[in-house]
Amino acid sequence: MELTTAEIGREITKITLSGRWDIDGALKIDGPFMDIVKEKKFVAVDLSDVAFLASLGMRRLVSGAKASWEHGGRVVLLKPRKTSKKF
Repeated sequence: MELTTAEIGREITKITLSGRWDIDGALKIDGPFMDIVKEKKFVAVDLSDVAFLASLGMRRLVSGAKASWEHGGRVVLLKPRKTSKKF
């Protein structure tokens, strides 16, 4: 899992994630991801290059959004991918 950031204007930080957000991916980006969502007011998380999102990754997205909200900020998701499996 890779995490990159870019500033969009003066108020929005875009986090771009790529790879698999499984246990290994979560361990790699957990600290930096939470630091960003707590520090920045408005965060857009681009999921277009996330090939797999485990429940741990979903939990981190919710926890990050809650942490941002508690600091007066907001987190939005950009381009989540559909699953390729039919259930």
